[in-house]
Amino acid sequence: MAVFVLCSSSLVVAGAYIYYHYQIDALNTQEERQNGLLFAIAQNGVCAHIRNGMYHPDHLDDWFTGLSVAAGLGGMRLCAANNVYIVATGVYLEKDTENTLQEIRKEVPAFESLARPAWRRGGPRGFGRLSPQGGVGAGGGWRNLPPGPYTFVLAMDPTPWIQRRAGVRNHTLLGVLLAVLCVVLMTLILVSREHRRRLQRHLSDAEAATARQSLLARLGAGLAHETRNPLGLIRGMAQGIAESLQTAPETRDRALRIIDETDRVAGQIDSFLSLAKPVETQMVPVPLAPLFENIAALVRDECGTAKINFRVGPAELTVLADVELLRKALLNLLLNAFKACKEGDEVILSAENTDARHGRIVVRDTGCGIAPEDLPRVTEPYYSRFKEGTGLGLTLTSEIVQKFGGHLQLESKPDAGTTVHLANLTLAERAS
Repeated sequence: MAVFVLCSSSLVVAGAYIYYHYQIDALNTQEERQNGLLFAIAQNGVCAHIRNGMYHPDHLDDWFTGLSVAAGLGGMRLCAANNVYIVATGVYLEKDTENTLQEIRKEVPAFESLARPAWRRGGPRGFGRLSPQGGVGAGGGWRNLPPGPYTFVLAMDPTPWIQRRAGVRNHTLLGVLLAVLCVVLMTLILVSREHRRRLQRHLSDAEAATARQSLLARLGAGLAHETRNPLGLIRGMAQGIAESLQTAPETRDRALRIIDETDRVAGQIDSFLSLAKPVETQMVPVPLAPLFENIAALVRDECGTAKINFRVGPAELTVLADVELLRKALLNLLLNAFKACKEGDEVILSAENTDARHGRIVVRDTGCGIAPEDLPRVTEPYYSRFKEGTGLGLTLTSEIVQKFGGHLQLESKPDAGTTVHLANLTLAERAS
């Protein structure tokens, strides 16, 4: 998609560049033609007013003035060799005035008279002091044309042409912007359509996966229920053998191992059923202090056997939760902490406020910790770092906390212990 945008934008810019230079060249050609036409008119006018190598300043001045007005020029002048003025109009007659007009020059080697020869037209006449013969007759005021080459100078206002070029530039830029905008919009439309198709495909895949998982969950739940019944029979028979007074010690030990294994498998089945068919929560205010004391009484014997220091920290909070699910989640966390600890390590259960509306429960241990590469996976189903674990404890705990509107946070370093937060729990006093 990026290549499409880049190629399209490049084509737009290239097309705009070609269009702009074509229009500018057309304007330049038009300007050159107009200037050439003005020079041709001026040159022909001068030729028409020459008689036998002579000119009349008033006649040329009238001609140049009329041409300047008709063509909208700021002024005109005609110079002979060595910059000798023959005639000038407009700004060239003003002294000490800054000329901001554009000057256009054209050099003419000589003028060819367009009039009939003087012998047929009579030529300039007069006999006064100002005439060729010194008289004041009808032909007075004629002068000899200075030698060439001659230079025409036109003073023109460049503003119209500048505005035309600016208009071409602005139109080109506007066209480029509109074209690029169209390319971007088209790209966004294509990307949006592709994204929508991808989302629809993912949604279809997710719905299919959800349907498969739901089917597998129902099948698994049915299988688990079917498995629990024979397990109950096996456990009952093993318990009867173990409690019989006539059972040999070796047989009693085997029966007790059967009971332990059936209890372990039954626990795994219960965990699986909790995942496959979540229990509805009953959210009630739960004071944490008595709950922590109850949990401490349950785990105190295990801590004493393992010689692990367990203590309950401050817990003067009341949170909104399902008391049985919260008890189960805390027992899962404590059992994991005990497994990670060795003799002499410490486990602390506490609670604290995080803001005026929320609190968190903290389980902190000084055990073996969790490797950084294992930390993101500890809540995955059936992932366990311990040989005797089922891999469902933290998964169930995470789901339980999410039912309460919170989330599970883990902080751990190898050989530095682990801290687990049941975070963002709503305080019961603020729930309303």
